[in-house]
Amino acid sequence: MKNFNSYNTEKMTELKEQMAIVEAEADKYFKENDAAGARLSKTLEQMETTAQLLRNEISNKKNAR
Repeated sequence: MKNFNSYNTEKMTELKEQMAIVEAEADKYFKENDAAGARLSKTLEQMETTAQLLRNEISNKKNAR
């Protein structure tokens, strides 16, 4: 990722890892594993937080131009 600092690269990696968890937990949940639903929900919430942090960094950089 060109011109991304290490913080942003780290956040993008976190999002990718969280997405992999979401895919696995969603599969389990839709196969009637209710506990996977709780893990799915929690991971989606974490993704929201991670994405917001990344969005803030992008906005800060854009506003600094």
